[in-house]
Amino acid sequence: MATAAALGFRTELIFHRADGEVIDCRAEHGCRVIRTPSNPTYYWGNYLLFERAPQPGDAQRWPALFERLIAAEQPLSTHRAFGWMEDALGDIAGFLADGYKQNNATVMHATDVPSAPPPTLDALLRPLPLRGDTAERDWSALVELSVATRGAEFEEGEYRPFASRRVERWRALARAGQGNWFGAFIDDPVAGPRLASALGVYVEAEPEDGERLARYQSVMTDAAYRRRGLCRALVATAARHAREELRADRLIIAAAAGEMPEQLYASLGFAAAGLQRGVQRMPG
Repeated sequence: MATAAALGFRTELIFHRADGEVIDCRAEHGCRVIRTPSNPTYYWGNYLLFERAPQPGDAQRWPALFERLIAAEQPLSTHRAFGWMEDALGDIAGFLADGYKQNNATVMHATDVPSAPPPTLDALLRPLPLRGDTAERDWSALVELSVATRGAEFEEGEYRPFASRRVERWRALARAGQGNWFGAFIDDPVAGPRLASALGVYVEAEPEDGERLARYQSVMTDAAYRRRGLCRALVATAARHAREELRADRLIIAAAAGEMPEQLYASLGFAAAGLQRGVQRMPG
């Protein structure tokens, strides 16, 4: 089986190839250049993906390459982000000393559709429509949920344009037939249906090495509705769609290493393949 990093980064290319640029510079620089011109402030939509783990001197060499290959083309890409396909940690001391943080994710996989108990509150689980009267409302609600569940380090004013562009990216890929988003809607007697939890699942356009992979995207739940079984139910619902409708052979999900979602996915039958590693530095 492929390494965890290979599974993780391979499935991320589903999205990069759909609306961005994947430039192979491995012969010259040992990396692939990932750029998303429509969303230049998206850290992990604009990064360098190296074949090997960082070596001594790369803490200077890699940022210089980022400046040349990404920032020179996209001045708004003022962050720095690097990933590598090798499983090894590598020499990251120079990056950490220069203000970078590790960005490690546990890559998990499953071939069977997980089963999950129903949520403990009344919720309607359904895909987000691509057309019709409720489509704009539902996709706008996904932007709001994304903003509401953002990391504490992100200011709302700066995060909202990024969230809007990312949701439009997901919606365009759904229109192309490569997946969709699924939501858990709670009936609010005053405001109507409220999007309480959501996630996406998308597949590769073509199988590689005889296998088509599906990748989950951004599992998020409103703070008021957590620990009610919504996420579990949505993971199972999306898995059935990926296997039966999108013809996925294997399901891939990435979770922040050592945090609660990793345990949740394991309880649904996902097995950890290992770590997908990277380092990033925020603007400024």
